[in-house]
Amino acid sequence: MSAHRALSDFIKAFCTGGPGRLADPGDDGTITVVMWAQICSVTTTEASEKRTLAQPTAPGVLCTVSHDTDGGDFDLTVTGSYNRDNDTDINFADAKDFVVFYSVKAGSSYSWRILAQEGTDASVEEGTFDTLTAAELAVSTSINVNLGAFTVDYNGYVSCDAIETNNLNVANNAVVNSIESGDAEIQGSLTVTSNPTVLGGLLATYQDVTPATAADGTAMTADMTVGSILVATPTSAKEYQLLNGTETDAALAAVGITPASGLAFDLTIINLGGTGDTITLTVDTNVTIVGDPIVGAVADIATTQAPQGTFRFVRGATGVYVAYRVA
Repeated sequence: MSAHRALSDFIKAFCTGGPGRLADPGDDGTITVVMWAQICSVTTTEASEKRTLAQPTAPGVLCTVSHDTDGGDFDLTVTGSYNRDNDTDINFADAKDFVVFYSVKAGSSYSWRILAQEGTDASVEEGTFDTLTAAELAVSTSINVNLGAFTVDYNGYVSCDAIETNNLNVANNAVVNSIESGDAEIQGSLTVTSNPTVLGGLLATYQDVTPATAADGTAMTADMTVGSILVATPTSAKEYQLLNGTETDAALAAVGITPASGLAFDLTIINLGGTGDTITLTVDTNVTIVGDPIVGAVADIATTQAPQGTFRFVRGATGVYVAYRVA
């Protein structure tokens, strides 16, 4: 047989009715690959149909399962699993979804492994990329970048359980359960639901929609401390006592931020009091202030302290904070 004829026959094998085309077995049916490179094009007529891919009987076999006509999604059960986590189920939701499988031998058994896929929820074990660009990236467990930067462009969105990276740069929004980063820049919004371990470059920020207010009370409350902005209207010179270290930990935890060594947050106090109505911050157990603790009144702006002050709280050991006057 000539090479030209061989190539022509190979193409014909995958035309309608050719031996390269496996018939769709229908709902609850089993796809059994008997020739190299066969493709099964699935047609669904209702939602939640099922197909089973039989376990291979030899190594080096190539096959493809695709969603041809979409009358509803279908689940493919891969007999013997398709990865090292022993996952077996793959959902095909739309027409043109496909998976290319390749059979391998391990010991005395044979298994399918995924070479390529698009549109399905197949679990890919590992990936190494010089550059990764994604309009939307959803990760069910974690992103671990040992070197360089993990970057999402302006239209991007990061959603995952954990991010561990030397440098995190998200131009839009990020929602994660925990973050460990040497340097982080979030230009949009960042929601950290727990365990923010920050090695540098990130403040934990929680802002009440309506800033907390205070008049002549002498003890700071949780919402006054971690709400980012406190608007005060004392009627005379007053002392405001900060929460102690343990109470500060609890206040952060209440808004979804798990305290960790190196965590920092800012508190800005705006004093709308009259002449002489200054606010002096005092401390309780395991909290110290570095810098001027007095916030002047707006009525005295021309002669005394500025009518607002920003304090950066930095957490050291468990329940120990230093509040630095930074503005």
